[in-house]
Amino acid sequence: MATVFNGEVTTKVRGRLARALDIGSAEYPIDIPVTQSWTNGTGINQANDAWTDDRTILSGANEDLDLSGALSDAFGTSLVGTKVKEILIYSLPTSVGTLAITRPATNGVPIFKAAGDGVDLVPGGLFHFRNPSAAGITITPSTGDLINLAATGGNVTYRVLIIMTI
Repeated sequence: MATVFNGEVTTKVRGRLARALDIGSAEYPIDIPVTQSWTNGTGINQANDAWTDDRTILSGANEDLDLSGALSDAFGTSLVGTKVKEILIYSLPTSVGTLAITRPATNGVPIFKAAGDGVDLVPGGLFHFRNPSAAGITITPSTGDLINLAATGGNVTYRVLIIMTI
């Protein structure tokens, strides 16, 4: 029996800018909600599986997330991804080190423009990528299926969500 995925990911920014003036004060409200609804399938605004985990990487170590057969969903089904639709990686505030997320020079999923490109997350940092198009980001077995994560300066515990088509 096939796994069915439906979901919603919301990013919300709410705040205000305020300034005291000579007489009174001025405020500017900020309210930016961004919601992506996912229905089951492989087209635009669709995905059909997701992988989540809490993981720890020791300082100086790294790991590759292999999106083509090395991960299993919540039901133990091996995920052989074809398209990445959304990635959310959160370095827990209790982490000590920095988490580097990179596209490996060999076999990297092209979520960044060039091999070796990436971002660093400090404790409490968040990386969020989304491509709701039907094309998504192609996962190619053995040549474009890895995301590398490395911890520097201390151990890192992170939470990850990858929404994809299989």
